[in-house]
Amino acid sequence: MRLLKHDKHGELRRRDADRFESTIERETVDALDAIELRREWETVLEGDRRSSLLECQRS
Repeated sequence: MRLLKHDKHGELRRRDADRFESTIERETVDALDAIELRREWETVLEGDRRSSLLECQRS
């Protein structure tokens, strides 16, 4: 009976570890997506800033 309990706990721990690993993977992907989105926006904002500077220089 004790071995059966141990097996159940071991199985539960494996499932918990799998869920934890899956959560970390999702959070990592979310973080990488956020970094990529921020870089894209920085590029857009830099382009807008340069356009504004050029317009000021022309005036």
